Amino acid sequence: MTDSKSEYEFYVGPDTLLEGASLEINGTARIDGTIVGKVTVNHLIVGPKAKVQGDIRGETALVEGTVEDTIEIKSKLTVQSSGRIRGKISYGSLETQEGAKLVGELFTDWDNDDLSVPEPPTDRLSSLVSSVSSEEEDE
Repeated sequence: MTDSKSEYEFYVGPDTLLEGASLEINGTARIDGTIVGKVTVNHLIVGPKAKVQGDIRGETALVEGTVEDTIEIKSKLTVQSSGRIRGKISYGSLETQEGAKLVGELFTDWDNDDLSVPEPPTDRLSSLVSSVSSEEEDE
């Protein structure tokens, strides 16, 4: 796909701020500006100077800019060397270039198609301490 703007179902230019959005795009969206809100899209392209903040869901994504909060990608998430993602990151497969930054909780579908966020594991130290305390009380 070339970078012609006419090839995208939705495009946000570099000098655009879209705040409070709730977008559902059946196709490809390219963001070169800033979006704050909820975005559901088949394929998302976040340009090098772009920022997307909110709840993002899609099939595939290519991140060259910044994404914050939650991103849930069912298939392939690609993060270029200039890409930055912070928050809850869920993906089917992940490709990163050297220099890409991912900070937060990362989840994959592992063996199934369910991308729901798993419950955090119990604190092992707390479990150990409580079991030792119970054993001491029994003695």
